[in-house]
Amino acid sequence: MKNLLVVDDDEMLRQLITSQFEILGITRLINVSEFENGLEALNHIRDNKKEDIDLLITDLKMPEMEGNDLIGHIMREGLPKPKTIIVISGYMVKDQNINLEGVYFLNKPFDMNYFRSLVKERLGV
Repeated sequence: MKNLLVVDDDEMLRQLITSQFEILGITRLINVSEFENGLEALNHIRDNKKEDIDLLITDLKMPEMEGNDLIGHIMREGLPKPKTIIVISGYMVKDQNINLEGVYFLNKPFDMNYFRSLVKERLGV
């Protein structure tokens, strides 16, 4: 079972993202946890330290804690590093504070076909 975290303050976008997993036909192969902001996701990761994170999909700009801060806390605190991170945002081209291997940036609005192919490739499904 692959573990995915979807972090975005826009509920409709979270639903759109998770619907793509159904289109890919991988819902039986994945466990998806959804969060409205980075702080909620960080608390989940802290509470589940032994759980691998196969894919973290996060918005950049959110209340409480932004996506780049979430990623920074994960790295600084020695929490399980996601195997792949997809950063989505309408506010950037590429955030210079995030310089890690396995990080992909998608500007809103993004191409769903590309998103699905990226998810499928990175999860190996």
